[in-house]
Amino acid sequence: MRRRRSLTLVLGLITYTVFFYRDQLFGDRVVVFRDAYTLFLTIDHAARTLAAFSWPPLWDPFAVLGKPFAADIETGVYYPINWLLRSLREPFGFNVSIALHHLIAASGMFALLRFRNLSLPAATLGGLVFGFGGTLVALDNLLNGLQSAIWIPWIILAFEVWCERRTAAALAGLSIAFAVAVLGAMPEFVVFANLLVLARAIDRSHSGPGPRWSTSMAALTAANVVALGLCAVQLVPLAEYLLHSSRLGGLNVEGVVDYSLHPLGVLAFALPRHYVDAGGQFHETAALWEGDFARAPWLLTLYAGAVLALLPAAFARLSRFQRAWWGGITIACLLLALGQYLPGYLWVIEHVAPLRMLRYPEKFLLVVHLALAVAVARGLEGVLQAPSRARGVAVVAASCAIGALIIGRVVAGTITLPAVLLASDLNVLGMLFGLVAATALVARTQPAVAGVAFVVLVAADLYRVNAALLPAMAWNDVRRPPRALAAMAHGADPLRIYSDGVGRPDVPAFPDSFVQEQNLLLMQNAGFHLIGNVNVPAAINLRDHERLEALLEQAPRERAAVLLGAFNVAYVTSPKPLDRPGLVLRQIPTDARDAFVYEVAPRVPRAFVPRAVRVVATADAAVTHLLNADDPSAEVAIGSDALPVGLPAAMGGSVRIESYLPERIELLAEMQTLGVVVVTDTYYPGWQATVDGAPTAIVRVNGFARGVLVDAGAHRIVMQYAPASHRIGIAISFATVFFVGFAVLRFRRAPIGSSV
Repeated sequence: MRRRRSLTLVLGLITYTVFFYRDQLFGDRVVVFRDAYTLFLTIDHAARTLAAFSWPPLWDPFAVLGKPFAADIETGVYYPINWLLRSLREPFGFNVSIALHHLIAASGMFALLRFRNLSLPAATLGGLVFGFGGTLVALDNLLNGLQSAIWIPWIILAFEVWCERRTAAALAGLSIAFAVAVLGAMPEFVVFANLLVLARAIDRSHSGPGPRWSTSMAALTAANVVALGLCAVQLVPLAEYLLHSSRLGGLNVEGVVDYSLHPLGVLAFALPRHYVDAGGQFHETAALWEGDFARAPWLLTLYAGAVLALLPAAFARLSRFQRAWWGGITIACLLLALGQYLPGYLWVIEHVAPLRMLRYPEKFLLVVHLALAVAVARGLEGVLQAPSRARGVAVVAASCAIGALIIGRVVAGTITLPAVLLASDLNVLGMLFGLVAATALVARTQPAVAGVAFVVLVAADLYRVNAALLPAMAWNDVRRPPRALAAMAHGADPLRIYSDGVGRPDVPAFPDSFVQEQNLLLMQNAGFHLIGNVNVPAAINLRDHERLEALLEQAPRERAAVLLGAFNVAYVTSPKPLDRPGLVLRQIPTDARDAFVYEVAPRVPRAFVPRAVRVVATADAAVTHLLNADDPSAEVAIGSDALPVGLPAAMGGSVRIESYLPERIELLAEMQTLGVVVVTDTYYPGWQATVDGAPTAIVRVNGFARGVLVDAGAHRIVMQYAPASHRIGIAISFATVFFVGFAVLRFRRAPIGSSV
């Protein structure tokens, strides 16, 4: 009977999820706010496109001059759920991914609370608040955050199961839960999961029978080690990628505290945030009541609602130690989320570099969100079991209702958009608190009815505030070819552009702002149309790409086109007119949303043979050469250690591309002399070359590009991306799977660790 009821409620969660996201699931609409469009939708599209050539897709030829694809953990190539969802049509697979992850989150919290012997209504309430509460819904435009966050309840549940059974299978389950969270691609949330498991281990060792703290720590360590082994196929290439990036040193202080929770933002757990202007159009800041911001908070919504009135009942069910322990952890994370508003935070971040890798302080709110979901579930359990607690919740809720209505009346005297919306929300909040108070009183005599009423009330309220919060557009509009494409001629080479996003004129509101980004082909948007973009910042930037970006931004006006042409950039899109020699105007914008398009002339082909070589000793010297050489493609810079003996002062020859695939380039060269064949793509370890089938070294050319040395005559050159890091990662992952399988079968019934 218990399993049947639990199954019924899980089916109810599925139905609620489909209803919550019905516009995306059935309307072919997609969220396009922030990273959803400029990063994750394009990643999803690129993964599908590149997978048609080889799987796993290891190299992205569209970003900058090319960069690792699968090694970048944000691409989610090895995230198991993506294996299925990326086989579905666009954008259905992307939308199903968002909805499915919320269902997994709610189900995980439901299962965890049921394992802790909470009733069905209480467990369902906790699942709803965690899965569809504001903090998690706000991650819909940050898919990697959503993919990692949802597994935290499952990780804690797996730890609880291990504490009860202490078998190899239970430990393997904990390892797998950690591994999936790691592959989700936001490691900060995996750190939070570890800290929460550690906190729970301390709680268990202090509050009752169970494994000793040292035994739990050994199991936690083992689970993490096994998880890292399972994820080696992702983590080994990622480690190589990070070694060639600036991310290991952490971000600068300004970037880390960029998204800090304003102290008034704490109220967003009970009050909705609105993102509209006076005309009702989407706007990031016009209606925010927290303060005067240049842009919206990192987490657009935190809303949990009037159900927070159950918190006193939750605390009443905890021991004194648990109140101090879990209350302290929750308050500490809330304070850390304040970031720059917290005294001393800037000093700590400045002097402790590893903390800068956590990036935005608002991420700590995920722990607060999880704690609130558990707390309201325990609070409802207390209300349903003890009439005295129901009376206390009713008093608290009624007091909050009166306070909200009074404050709403005061705020209503201010005639501004934020104040008008806030006053309305305070009135609604007052009524909701009143309903909570009434339902709590019903629980004194009819707990079953009250339990259902609480679940229905919260489900409706979360849908009212958090559903359809992020701006969305029809998929056909997202895939609309911008007018700029008509001005670009596709030649023999794959098309590569530079998108300039600086100086964009103001546009009224969304969707005009979206159309503006689309027309400029900003960031990775060009990848939707299989066009490379040299100006594509990423969460993990290669150091070479950052140096190239700095070079292009700092170059004198008269050198801009020369440098772009040296890297086979064919066109520049810009929101403003560019008076630069070598940039030929091809399109004039029709309005503020449109783009100028300039053709770069002249430009070198994607593959070419330079006339001469300049020997340089350092990478900085190569950059200096690019800045100063009359024609950096006629005379290329090569390091002295890579220069062969006998290279003539004047080289001659030609080369053409026979095949250009993401991970394999085939060239046919006709060399009059010994010389260098250059491909204006990123120099990166893992690329290998053969000349007529014989392996040959790849040299760094002009600081950023790849080249091979070729004798006189006709030659076939093949460049293949086959990184050793990928093969090593696969070997470690397979070995770990074998080890885990052996351990589970060998010790399937034997307990691990002492039961003391």
